[in-house]
Amino acid sequence: MKKYQTFVQRLAASILDAIVFLPINFFLPLVFNINTEGSVSWSLFSNGLFLFYSIYAHASYGYTLGKKWMNIKVVRNDNEAELIGFSNAFKRDSIAILFLLLEIMLIAKHMDDTATGSIIVLLTSFGWLIAELITMLLNPKRRSVHDFLAGSVVIDIAQPEKWQGNFHAEKSPEQ
Repeated sequence: MKKYQTFVQRLAASILDAIVFLPINFFLPLVFNINTEGSVSWSLFSNGLFLFYSIYAHASYGYTLGKKWMNIKVVRNDNEAELIGFSNAFKRDSIAILFLLLEIMLIAKHMDDTATGSIIVLLTSFGWLIAELITMLLNPKRRSVHDFLAGSVVIDIAQPEKWQGNFHAEKSPEQ
């Protein structure tokens, strides 16, 4: 169904959310002369702030600013009229939290700028990306791994009459 065909919107929403955080991640260190390289505290602050934003926004509204601008919403898979809530929003971002912990561990062990650290980050990130894409492409609701973890699904809310019409058109005449 068209309401689940959200890959391009999800990708664009991720880019827009990154742009929203550009002032924090780029300009804040410049203005306040913050050394961000190899800084556990900076990593916790910047990534932690983004994770808080993501969890709060998905739990409270069903979307981040990027998703709102792209007209998509994260809702419960078992009841698309309900938001996912804080517990499921946390589950949805749990892998990102694990990646943050991995980054902090690498920084703390002074491996973040080494070849080994780079390989670890590259392989885990690439593996996660592939898992997300495969699961999204192999199920009819286009749910990614993090959607399965949270019991969520992303729907297109731009023109619900279009996908509702398509849904009703798929029903047999007896219904």
